[in-house]
Parts: sequence; structure tokens; C-alpha cells
Amino acid sequence: MSLASEDFYAELRRKNYTTPTSYLDLIKTYKEMLAHQRGIVPVKIQRYQGGLKRLKETNEMVDDLKATLIKLRPEIDKKEEETQIMVVDLEKQQTAAAEQEKTTAVEEAASKKLYDSVSAIKADCEAELEKAMPIYRKALAALDTLDKNDVTEMKAYANPAAEIVMVVSAVCLLLGAKETWDEGKKLMGNPNDFLNKLKNYDKDNIKESLLKKLKKYTDDPRFEPDNIAKKSKAGMSICMWAQALDNYSAVMKVIKPKQAALAQSEGELTVAQGELKQKQAALQKVRDHIHNLQSNYAANQRKLEEL
Repeated sequence: MSLASEDFYAELRRKNYTTPTSYLDLIKTYKEMLAHQRGIVPVKIQRYQGGLKRLKETNEMVDDLKATLIKLRPEIDKKEEETQIMVVDLEKQQTAAAEQEKTTAVEEAASKKLYDSVSAIKADCEAELEKAMPIYRKALAALDTLDKNDVTEMKAYANPAAEIVMVVSAVCLLLGAKETWDEGKKLMGNPNDFLNKLKNYDKDNIKESLLKKLKKYTDDPRFEPDNIAKKSKAGMSICMWAQALDNYSAVMKVIKPKQAALAQSEGELTVAQGELKQKQAALQKVRDHIHNLQSNYAANQRKLEEL
């Protein structure tokens, strides 16, 4: 206190006096400040101790993380290396798949073009055949209208007209018999059997030699169903049948080369589609493999991020 008074006097040239009242006020103030500080200091001490504890825990946690990182580093490096290998493999597989897709797309286009060609040939054959089939169906329908009595009636003619003989001779020719009325009567001996032979005749395999001989009948102006109808109902239907076979065979001459081309094209199409199917399956296998690689890469990337 004396040192403070001396400093006060030296600076201000005034004496410092302490009275009992001011001294008591000083003591009171001191006690109040002391009590206040005694309430503050423990709280600060506790806060600082908590902070020190936190710092210690944090240091321990950091040390643990460092230890864990050191421990995980080889695994992280390994995962990174695996990921890089996956990336390279994935890029390689994607490049190969892109090339394979180009090749497959070209073959798909070629197969589509061949399919269109086959469809066109098939449609052409069917269109040509449809020209002949209505006539043939009409002839069969006419045969269906006959019964054995119609055939028996025609067979019973003692002196048949020349047109009837001509029709029967045409039938004998096609059925491989002598082209005479007597041979025709023999063929008509069993009317039901005779009509079945006509209805089930193998129209697709008639010999060319028979067709040439048949022309002498079908080219005859008298060989017309309307003309024959005046002589015999059965003769008219048989005339229609013979004309239908002649017409059908003429159409088939045009169609058969197309059918041969169609069969060849269909064979080529079958082979092409089979090869294309194999390549499409192989391409799908590559796509599935790439999908698996992408899934594995994504899983590996997530694991790497977690580490």
C-alpha cells in the first residue's frame, strides 16, 4: 500500500490518506469481489477441464483413425488397383461389344433383305397359283355335283357324240388307258371309283408328254364345257376337269422355277437366321457380361468410397 501511495504522490504531488470508513468499504468490496470470483473461477476451471478432456478424447480418436487408416491403406490401395483394372476391362469389353453390335446390325439388315426377297418370291408364287386354283376348284365343285347315275347314264350311250368321245378319250389319256370309248367305259365301270380318281388326281406330277398329248383335246374348239353340256352333264364336268388340269399345269410351268428359287432362298434364310440367332445370343452374352462388370465396378467404387 505504501508503495502505491508513494507512486501516487510522485505522479500527482498529492498525499493519499486512508480513513477507517474508506478502509472498511475497501474490505467490503474486496470480499464481494472475492465471493464473485469464487463463483466464476470453479465454473471456468470445470469448462477448461471439459475442454482438455475433449482435446484428449479427440487426440485419442485421431490416433485411432490414423491407426485405422494405416491398417486400411493396403486394402484401399488394393481396391483402387482392382477398380482401375475393372475400368480398363470394362472399356475393352464395351469396345468389343460395340464392334460386335455393328457386325450383328449388318447381318440383321442382310437377313431382313433376304427375308423380304423370300416373301416377295412366295407372294409371287401364290399370286400365280391363285390364277389357276379358282378354275381347278370350280372343276372339282362340278365333279362334286355328279353322282354315279350321271356317270352310268353317260357310259350307257350306245352311239355317243364325238364331243363325248373326245372328253372320255382325254380322261383315258390322263388315267393311262387307251384313248378309246371302250376303254373309257371300262374306267367308268365303277362310277364312284371313277369320280374319286378324278377328284384325287395328282395334278402336281403330270408328265410333260401327257400334257402335250392333252393339248390336242383342250385346243379343239369343240372341247368347251358349254358345248359338252348340250350332250351330257357328266361330260361337261369332266371337260371342266381336264381343262382345269391343263390350265393348272401351264401355270405350274411358270411357278416351278420360282418355287425352286423360293426353296433355295428359304434354305439360305434358315441358315442366315440360325447364324444371326447365334450371334445375337453371343452379343446378349457380352451385354450381360458388361452389365455384370458395371455392377461389380459400382459395388467396388462404393466400397472404396466407404473405406
